[in-house]
Amino acid sequence: MRLFYCAGSTIPSNSANSIHVMRMCEALAECGHEVVLFAKRGHDEDPFDHYGVARIFELELIEFRTRFSLIEYLRRFRRVAMPDLAVGRYLYPLLWLQMQGVETIYESHVPPGRIRGMLEKHLLASKRSHGLIVITKALRKEYQQRKFLPCSEIRVLPDAAVDPGVPIPLPSEGATIVGFAGSWYRGRGIELMHELARRLPQLEFRLAGGTEDELSSFGLSGLKNIQCVGLLAPGAVAEFLMNCHLLLAPDRWDRQVFGGGENTAQWCSPMKLFEYMAQGKAIICSDLEVFHEVLTHGENCLMVGPEDVAGWVAAIERLVTDAELLASLAATARENFLTRYTWELRARRFMERAGNRDGHNEVTRA
Repeated sequence: MRLFYCAGSTIPSNSANSIHVMRMCEALAECGHEVVLFAKRGHDEDPFDHYGVARIFELELIEFRTRFSLIEYLRRFRRVAMPDLAVGRYLYPLLWLQMQGVETIYESHVPPGRIRGMLEKHLLASKRSHGLIVITKALRKEYQQRKFLPCSEIRVLPDAAVDPGVPIPLPSEGATIVGFAGSWYRGRGIELMHELARRLPQLEFRLAGGTEDELSSFGLSGLKNIQCVGLLAPGAVAEFLMNCHLLLAPDRWDRQVFGGGENTAQWCSPMKLFEYMAQGKAIICSDLEVFHEVLTHGENCLMVGPEDVAGWVAAIERLVTDAELLASLAATARENFLTRYTWELRARRFMERAGNRDGHNEVTRA
């Protein structure tokens, strides 16, 4: 099938939404589809090299410098053959393509505001719509409460990660390395990482996503056992995680994304959780309700309240001293990833309903 993927992401960049878009296009292409990605042009680095993504789909990048840039985005469709299906999270081009007779799959990662909500309802009410995809059951509930679609029309597909291969055992000698890889926005738990490093000086903490100068911008001082490696290109994150013994996801109740805005702690599906699971590492994460959709305390992770510093210290010390538990959590997380959360599995589920060309009433339930 020929697909247009319509993204509002800037490519290349280090935003989570741009990583999601590039990986989905790669996975859809690996499933045999002919994919053309339309997105906003970022810096000059080669996008495929930046993300570590195979060159198996087409890229159409548009400069966004004026208020007329969206018009250029829509005009760019004329340069290539029209698709069988248009997919993605960028609402306006999907609406335009739907008016040209193209069928659509719309994906959302946050609840809509008033204006976007009206446009989404219009898109999803069309006979050319194959429904709505969201990343968590919590977000589906939010859409249901706003009376967008019946439950059967909203499918839940969590985020995913790349398989880095069979985990390589780390040397047993030396300090235990505790890792974190992710954005340093408000509510991501950088302050907690610093406090844990202060209380556990015998361990080494490695943080990707920011520098020591950015650490000081949080009002935090540098510690001898904290190493801040800076912002990594998406393709380099797996190697960083590979060299850690255990991984932390200390998201707080006030979790935000780039640019601030609405609190996402209720319905987020952080990509780092799936990257952690893919590595086959023991995970300690915040006990946020939405994380229970993917993780289970005592089976594939340990969960601790976001503000319970003593609980985080105890969980880390428990894993450092209990090699059997550490290995069990790591192995289960890896197995869960391989059977549920690869990009290929997500892409195949994404396209299930569209594959039923004649049956809009038949749906795949999450």
